[in-house]
Amino acid sequence: MQLNHINIFIYIIYQPTFLFSICYMQNMYILIRKTVYPITVVLLLIIIITIIKINAQLTFEINPRTGDNNIPNSILNSFNNNNNNNNQQINYLDVLLADQSKRGKIYDRSITGLKDPVDILTLSESLVMLDDVEDGSTSSLHYIFVSQFMSNQVLKISPSGTSTLFAKGVYCSDKTKPCSVLDGPWGLEHFNKKLFVSSFSSDQILVFNITTGEYISAFGNSVELNCPEGMTLGGDGYLYVVSYLNNEIVRYNPVTYEYVDVIVQAGTISGPEDVLYINSKNTKNNYLIVTSHWSNSILVYNATTSINNNSGNTTSNNDTTNDSGRGGFGLLYEYGQNEINRRIMQGPVGLLKYDDTNVLVSLQGHSNKIIKINIINGAWSMFAEYKYMKGPSGMSWLGRQWYDNSPPKTLVVAGYNTNTLYVFNETKNNKEDGKFELVAKLV
Repeated sequence: MQLNHINIFIYIIYQPTFLFSICYMQNMYILIRKTVYPITVVLLLIIIITIIKINAQLTFEINPRTGDNNIPNSILNSFNNNNNNNNQQINYLDVLLADQSKRGKIYDRSITGLKDPVDILTLSESLVMLDDVEDGSTSSLHYIFVSQFMSNQVLKISPSGTSTLFAKGVYCSDKTKPCSVLDGPWGLEHFNKKLFVSSFSSDQILVFNITTGEYISAFGNSVELNCPEGMTLGGDGYLYVVSYLNNEIVRYNPVTYEYVDVIVQAGTISGPEDVLYINSKNTKNNYLIVTSHWSNSILVYNATTSINNNSGNTTSNNDTTNDSGRGGFGLLYEYGQNEINRRIMQGPVGLLKYDDTNVLVSLQGHSNKIIKINIINGAWSMFAEYKYMKGPSGMSWLGRQWYDNSPPKTLVVAGYNTNTLYVFNETKNNKEDGKFELVAKLV
């Protein structure tokens, strides 16, 4: 009986404690449900909203509207007459050309069909832009031709931002000749109202009427070319074409479409992407510049030749003719990681002439920037950068603005990895140091 009393006593003492523990845990669970769960939900919502806002900032989804106070009335009226929608987007070119106060602010312009751009070519037209131009001066605007590598397309973009499909697919000039296919378009060049487009996978150069888009012809084959990329029209009258996989630069006659020779042979280049011919008045010499992607370098060749109007008899002052009768240009300089910061000079792709002795180079490696290199002494400087630009490739000048004594230049860069064309301007703030700033994007 005593044991039973003890058991009863222990039960009486500890039972409330046990029940209290259970009740406490239950209350805590209820408290957690009532407080922690809502707090968690609120925190998740805050995180989601923050991510959305950051993403909006990263993509710069900012478009000028017709309600902007600083846009000239001539532009506003033209848009209002065409469309009564007050939320209509205004063409970024109109803003850039009409209002200097807008420089430095980034505008997006939606371009239908823009995808995986690799090269850009601009075609000028002289147009009177605004009714309120006092001196009646004109602005040099451009149609923008864009080669789209994976899409197998060439896009044509008008100054108003309207895009049209310029070239895609299989083309046949007549039934007696094999058809050509646009497969991996890369390099673009124009000559005598014709647009030349290199076709990477078919080892051809396709020729189109640059005005009508009509297919004219094609030249090149797998014997002469192995995955052609960049092209340039030389001061000697020849078309220079990069043959990527066999590390050569090949020349063609752009009038007759005939193969001429291999002007830079394999051995010095590793993965050539683009080529540029400069007739320098300062040095009275001609230079052929090539980007060597895999060696992270820029190669400069002696291209001083006799201009012979495409006769096919061009000779070089530094001829390295081999047994096959192919002439060549001699290497003058190679600028790479020994001369340029190793973190900068990685994956050079595109080339663009800046002046007689300086070129712009797009870098697809670690830096994703545009640098300027003096091809004579190797001096370089940062030219254009944007931390969200990925895979910069081809470049082109969009033209000069019309109402300034020293009008700034506008640079367009193909961003392959972001499906974007980046527009950089020589702004007043950066004129002294020669650096360009991002002012618009075509996406």
